[in-house]
Amino acid sequence: MTFHPPIWSLNAEEVYLNQATAAEGLADSEAEVKLKQYGANELPEPPQRSLLLQQGNNNAYCQELIPLIKENFGYLKLFCSSVISFNIYY
Repeated sequence: MTFHPPIWSLNAEEVYLNQATAAEGLADSEAEVKLKQYGANELPEPPQRSLLLQQGNNNAYCQELIPLIKENFGYLKLFCSSVISFNIYY
């Protein structure tokens, strides 16, 4: 097993040797080949998050919203159970 020291522990000359490169960087012809092979060095656009998820990052907003949802869910559950029981009996 070959030991490879961490890249951050090497001096500049050792990094150049280790990575088979030079301080001057790539030649124009090499850069063209790599651009065609790998594409541009760009990050993709991040996906858009829904407004609800964006607000979810706001902790104070969540602390107010969660009890409100729980409270209203209780009313909705009570209403639905009343409607269901009414339909069963009548």
